[in-house]
Amino acid sequence: MFVPAKTPRDVIDKLHRETSKALQAPKVQERFAALGMELMLMSPAEFDAHVKKEISLNAELVKALGLKPN
Repeated sequence: MFVPAKTPRDVIDKLHRETSKALQAPKVQERFAALGMELMLMSPAEFDAHVKKEISLNAELVKALGLKPN
């Protein structure tokens, strides 16, 4: 889940807590599994690091392939 950059930390923490609770509900997990999706529960800091890593890896790939925006 993404939020605007200047979202207050207490709001981020509450969203994380409530979303984590919802995603741990058996019916929610069953629904995601039925859709062939695997949940990746992580803290806000872990998610931030994950997104930054993915952006970096994809930027390297785009550069290596010489892709240009249209």
